[in-house]
Amino acid sequence: MSKSIVSAGQYNLKGRVTDSLQVALPGVSVALLDPRDSTLVGFSITNEQGIYTLTAIREGSYLMQMALMGYYTNYTALAVNETMEKDLGVQVLSLNGRGTELDAVIVSGEKIPIRLKGDTLEYNAGSFKVKPDAVVEDLLKKMPGMQVDKNGNIQSMGKTVTKVLVDGKEFFGDDPKVATRNLPADAVDKIQSFEKKSDASLFSGIDDGAREQTLNVVLKDGKKTGYFGEAKAGGGIPGKYEGLLKAFKFRQKSQLATMGMFNNINKFGFSFEDYFNFNGGLSALAGGEIRLDSDEMPVDLGQPVPGEVHSGALTLNYMLEPDKRNRFTINYMGNGMDKFLDQRTNSKNFIPGGSFETGQQEQNKSNNLVNRASVKWRRQADATFMTANVYGLLKNNKENSQSLAQNYRSNMPENYLDNSGHLSGNKTELAGDFSWMKKQQGKWPVLKAVLHGRYKYLNGAEQWRNRTVFDNPFAEMNDAQYRNEQGHNSDASAHLSAVRTLGKGYFLEPSLKAAVATESINRKQGQLEMPQIITDSLSPSFAQEVMSLSTELAIKRIQKKQRWELTLKRSDVWLSPTMKEQTLNNRHYAYFLPAAFWERDFKAGTRVRLSYNTKITTPNTTQLLPVTDYRNPLMLTRGNPNLVPEYNHTANALYTSFDQFNMATFAASLRGSYTKDNIGYSRSITADLAQQLEFVNTPYEWSGQLDLSYSRPVKRIGLNIDVRINERWTQSIHPVNQVNNRNNTLSHTLDLSFSKIKSDVLDLRWGGVLNFSDSRYSINKEMNNQYNNYSGFVQLGYRPHVNWNMSVSGDITHYTARSFDQSLTIPLLHAELSRYIFANQRGAISLKAFDLLDKNKAIQRSSQLNYLMERSSNTIGRYVMLSLSYRLNKAGNTPGSIKLQR
Repeated sequence: MSKSIVSAGQYNLKGRVTDSLQVALPGVSVALLDPRDSTLVGFSITNEQGIYTLTAIREGSYLMQMALMGYYTNYTALAVNETMEKDLGVQVLSLNGRGTELDAVIVSGEKIPIRLKGDTLEYNAGSFKVKPDAVVEDLLKKMPGMQVDKNGNIQSMGKTVTKVLVDGKEFFGDDPKVATRNLPADAVDKIQSFEKKSDASLFSGIDDGAREQTLNVVLKDGKKTGYFGEAKAGGGIPGKYEGLLKAFKFRQKSQLATMGMFNNINKFGFSFEDYFNFNGGLSALAGGEIRLDSDEMPVDLGQPVPGEVHSGALTLNYMLEPDKRNRFTINYMGNGMDKFLDQRTNSKNFIPGGSFETGQQEQNKSNNLVNRASVKWRRQADATFMTANVYGLLKNNKENSQSLAQNYRSNMPENYLDNSGHLSGNKTELAGDFSWMKKQQGKWPVLKAVLHGRYKYLNGAEQWRNRTVFDNPFAEMNDAQYRNEQGHNSDASAHLSAVRTLGKGYFLEPSLKAAVATESINRKQGQLEMPQIITDSLSPSFAQEVMSLSTELAIKRIQKKQRWELTLKRSDVWLSPTMKEQTLNNRHYAYFLPAAFWERDFKAGTRVRLSYNTKITTPNTTQLLPVTDYRNPLMLTRGNPNLVPEYNHTANALYTSFDQFNMATFAASLRGSYTKDNIGYSRSITADLAQQLEFVNTPYEWSGQLDLSYSRPVKRIGLNIDVRINERWTQSIHPVNQVNNRNNTLSHTLDLSFSKIKSDVLDLRWGGVLNFSDSRYSINKEMNNQYNNYSGFVQLGYRPHVNWNMSVSGDITHYTARSFDQSLTIPLLHAELSRYIFANQRGAISLKAFDLLDKNKAIQRSSQLNYLMERSSNTIGRYVMLSLSYRLNKAGNTPGSIKLQR
């Protein structure tokens, strides 16, 4: 590499680091810093031979920093130019702190950009340049070894981040994005990435194998002495608005955070689960279609949000730690919205020997208000560890809808349904749990107890008017009904366990768990014209009680690099459904539920994990209720009181590797699942294309999934590369007209993304996703179908001056025709210009243009059961917004700069 020139004015440097005995030192953090503000210019970690490389370094004066735990940090002034020797030779880190072979300097305000501290990878936030109003997520994107996709999902050290702490404490529960998308980057001193063991493992010292990839956001000392936050307000055309307020106060023994927002640009709240509270429906079976999967909600997938929404949210987090033993946490989150949805759905339905099509148009206006609050107490003494949690929820919602659904055969109409409806309802939920753990001397070192209880009340009032027309032969039916329904759900459980030490790392853990759950539905239904008369056959009083008793014995061995566990469990389940206080079919089931776990650390950053689990799922009251639901005359549904529990087997294999020398990560996971007596629909379709659905136990459901991911910074080309491959297969059985339809679905996904390593002035990210899906149906092989989606994105950020920032982003999604009527291409283009104002750039004026091409659409395509579906919905289109933001307690332009003394 000597005299290696990448391009004009850029050079590759190399060197070797040893100790005072000339023994190579691996794992040394080598950083090239800008001495003006200590930001990172180049970075490397020495390999097993102590060799490091710094690539594409521009001409200039720098400070070279070398750091390794147990050694004094070494700094060297370095001038990079064409005449210098690019092989820097050997540098020595000495335990006695003496200098190296290069000219040494004295340093104050030491900051190490990246260092390994045991199993923790620690980043110094001040070494990475971000714009003044950046949040923690923007900071993470700059850090080697971190991957943040365009939807905010984070991977670190090859593993998905599931928890973010602030100064070692929880922040708004377990949703990482609440912290990463709301905390300002300028408040952060360090980011620490590590695998967090469970509280039980940390307290008892006995590893239970449970781990979460965790980020700990360490705040600057100056941010722990006052308030900081942000206020933002904006308005635009046509008729758009947005307001945002964030305020944070952190102390050594307390933290307070509050955030509020309101807008009409389809931003719902501060966490993923907020979206689900903003989505309701008159019925899961409304309008002649089935909506089964909550994971079809597009928030976390980066897809356009269907509908036009006016929303507001307010959240509060307060933590108090009066002493080292006790911690109290209070959380509140409230959301409200008004939503207008205009939606069209087309589906192809497959039946033995043929098919038919369904078209639906629906307009829906809805609003709701959700309030959630929780209180948590955590106490850890020398010999006991206790937690107590109380959770409450209040929800109110209203909805009005109008829909028209029509079925066709060979392009000829067979029937249609004209529906209008109104729904109002509320939900109240209260839950609590208590855990107690005691450690002691002797052969029974750990005792555990967990108690849980929950109560849920649901109340709904619904009215609808249906006009149903059949064409062959002609018949017309008109129906106007009301339905008032109340539901009461409760459950309670107690779990006791103990740990017996056997010596040489072996442990035995017997446990006992008892649980009881009750669900009840009390329904009153009748004709709208005669509200005082109740239709008895449609007004059930139905309840189910489920009791279970589980005995379990686990044997485990825990070693420094290897852990394994074998579990034998017997679970007895008693089901007691009643209809109008009359017993229907009391049953008792006994299941053998084995489990196994093995994990081994082969070297630093490399791990293999194998696991096998079994579980049972009992049917709920909706699936059991033996009363036909006539709300949709073209799709009647009915429960089945003879359903048996599902019995599931799941096996997982996981390999993860993180190379600390080049920040490369690789992960491979394989998952397989088999469910016996899977609960699904049996569908009967009459000659006039009306349908009747009943819950049944199908013989089985199989699924398999393979995930591969690889990412690393490639310094020679100056890019971070992230590659992900997903293979997914499912096989399920759904009876259609008493013929078992075996549905095989295979999907292939390739996800590629790239980003510039050095992005202080120009930040460029781009990538794309290819998705291929293949569905096959045994009842009608002619209807086997394939559909493909392609998408790409580009994100460009440019900061030509300290007071200016520009960004442009584009997305394009292409849906091929294949099994659908036509192909669709949706291009999106956004742009934003920001000017920072006031002292220390506390304020910003931003001009934002969304969907410049005015092509935004919400499209969903999927294959389920025995049908292929395409849904298009209205969503927000082009708008331009001018906003003003102001940040509190902003630090200076160059905090923590390094001072050199010769």
